[in-house]
Amino acid sequence: MNIVIMEISGITCKIISDEDYEDLVKTMICIKKIPLINVKKTVFNIMEDLKKKNFYITVKMSLEIAKVINISMKEFKDIHILCPFILDWWNIWHDNFCSGALCYYGNFGDYYKCELSKIPLRLPNKVVDKTWEN
Repeated sequence: MNIVIMEISGITCKIISDEDYEDLVKTMICIKKIPLINVKKTVFNIMEDLKKKNFYITVKMSLEIAKVINISMKEFKDIHILCPFILDWWNIWHDNFCSGALCYYGNFGDYYKCELSKIPLRLPNKVVDKTWEN
């Protein structure tokens, strides 16, 4: 099992393992096929459950999940579904995310492709209640 563990703000945070990530993507593909289900709300709730166990995703994972569930990280209305769960928030760059994501989740893009040791680590910003529903 390949789990990356980081200590941030006194909390042990883990990036979901490759095996669990594959299962997560398979689950999201299945969710998409169920008629009358709110895919965005369901995905957000799954991610919330993972976060409660201190599991997070990477920017790369978020972009892949976004493709699977047919959302765009360039659309402000969609960023709140996955961005609150990105542990490597300093990798939220303008080439893949809208300016709202850079502003709120990526510290205005201040750390654009800089050296990790120079970044003051923090947990991902929390989503404003229900903004992912808009």
